[in-house]
Amino acid sequence: MRHAFTHGLVLLLLSAVAPPLLAQGEDGTRAQRNMQVLGSLLPGRYANFNQLYFAKRLQDPLADKLPRQHINISKAEAANEYSIQIKGFESDGETVAAESALTAALSPHEDGRRVLMRFSSILPLEKPSGYCDLIWRREAGQFRAELADPNC
Repeated sequence: MRHAFTHGLVLLLLSAVAPPLLAQGEDGTRAQRNMQVLGSLLPGRYANFNQLYFAKRLQDPLADKLPRQHINISKAEAANEYSIQIKGFESDGETVAAESALTAALSPHEDGRRVLMRFSSILPLEKPSGYCDLIWRREAGQFRAELADPNC
């Protein structure tokens, strides 16, 4: 009877200690996992034509003045870098008014949870005017961007 109690106690202790001992560790920080998710979501083509469509349907007086834009984001050769081409169109939607090319680099934010996105122009190698660094914060089903420098 005493051996059965001892064996039962050992089995009980092993069942309490074994799962944490056999559990696998995390493969990276939250920021690294968020970078992987953002990296799979970023590449693609974005346009604001839907915004313009609804602005016109809602009879927004500024609908015809809203600039039309196409943004193409593709994976660059370097790890965690993306090429961004932005085209701004005149109100006719066909005449190109402005073009710019940027790179965006993702890196873990110092807090270990959020992701920092730094922009740089392709030529010349300087900070593009009008583009501020972003910090991406993961929420339940989405990411939310905020300015890294509130004064930008």
